[in-house]
Amino acid sequence: MFSAVRIIRPLNVLFTLAISGLFCFLCDQNHRVLLASLAGLSAALTASSGNIINDVADVDTDKINRPQRVLPSGILTVQQALLFYYISVSFSVIIAFQISKAAFLIVLVTHLLLLAYSITLQKMPFFKNVTIAFIAGLLFVYIGVVTGNIDAVLFPARFAFLITLLREIVKDAEDREGDLRNGLTSLAILIGEKRTQLVSQTIAAVLIMVCILAYTTHALSIYYFIIVMMTVCPMLFYVIVVLGRSTLFVEATRLSRIIKLAMFAGFLAIMVGI
Repeated sequence: MFSAVRIIRPLNVLFTLAISGLFCFLCDQNHRVLLASLAGLSAALTASSGNIINDVADVDTDKINRPQRVLPSGILTVQQALLFYYISVSFSVIIAFQISKAAFLIVLVTHLLLLAYSITLQKMPFFKNVTIAFIAGLLFVYIGVVTGNIDAVLFPARFAFLITLLREIVKDAEDREGDLRNGLTSLAILIGEKRTQLVSQTIAAVLIMVCILAYTTHALSIYYFIIVMMTVCPMLFYVIVVLGRSTLFVEATRLSRIIKLAMFAGFLAIMVGI
């Protein structure tokens, strides 16, 4: 049973639950625990459904790239996965509707984007990366709508968009072998390794500047700035340096993990600095 649950990416779902719930609580002027819990649960179920439908769509490429996953390994059938998908979608939109009509619409749009991504958009180089990054940023817009505090989520939304875009591009480079065998095209395949490295370095550099500006424009406190300068910025600078000295295809797996750590540290810094 535990093996089957892996299809929803439990750690990623818990991360979404924690981040969305905590941000909602911190951004809400009344600090309503029930509201934060409902918003976090709805966001987590949405993330769960996205992971499931993406695995269903990627079952053939995962036989090459990630044969240990639930579907290619035969632990779960496609039909069983789709049942879990429908349950996750249903509960996420029902919970969002209980919060507000605006929250319901954002969750519904997110589901449509995730479905479109799995069926069509993931075949479009770069555009697919932008779509996933947009969904990551949309999570914070959702929190802003739920709490009625849009100003507080503007920087977190930008940070989520940029760092997700960076990681998605690097992950595509990691998956190039399976993509090539299955006739899929990624940015790394389309424009080549060197140009993809330059794009990744540029995004990382822009992200460093955005992180610094969040403090210099008084959007976040000195505590945010200290954490960011000790963790996020050095990790992003390391990514830039490595891509300048080595090759993306060789370093993709390691850099993807570093970017993920930078993402965690960034969200922690933002929460401390709100």
